[in-house]
Amino acid sequence: MLSQFDARQHAFYTTSAAVQFKLSRETVSKNGGSRSQWRLFVEAASGSDRKYDWEKKVSVCFSPQDISVFLLGFREAFAGNDAKTEKPRRYAIFHDPGKNKDTEGQVQKTIGIKKGEKYGHFLVFYQKMATPEGPREQTISIPLSDSQMIELELLLQAAFPLLIGYYNEPAVIVPSAVPAATKD
Repeated sequence: MLSQFDARQHAFYTTSAAVQFKLSRETVSKNGGSRSQWRLFVEAASGSDRKYDWEKKVSVCFSPQDISVFLLGFREAFAGNDAKTEKPRRYAIFHDPGKNKDTEGQVQKTIGIKKGEKYGHFLVFYQKMATPEGPREQTISIPLSDSQMIELELLLQAAFPLLIGYYNEPAVIVPSAVPAATKD
């Protein structure tokens, strides 16, 4: 039987794009044994009027190193060190699902944070695929408010200890007890 913590999902939906984060536990078999391992899957899709094309989604499995890059990006974005560029720079992660295989370079993905021109931020997904017709490129930008950026940062901070095996279950956050006021 699966525990209540075997999968968690969180999402941000806008009128033009959506991103879903799914933290799930999988059983990994290796060298005749098996162990439980947490993974963080991220999927983004574009669309219009809150109808998203999930058939053309960009999906990535985040590693602990990817989370570290994003957490650094959050610190820099809120410190005002973000250059307003078209493509994410210092705090972008790069994925090549075919790395070290025959399919290396056929699919390349970049996920990053970009500061908005006037306010907020964008979570930007860029994918380039080699197809028989030639390269196909796709960009999905999800606008996030400052409060959503903090929400995303907290989500990644909670996922990090699970991905590195520090905890077996997600931490339960309990508000600290506030002592009652006393009269002297």
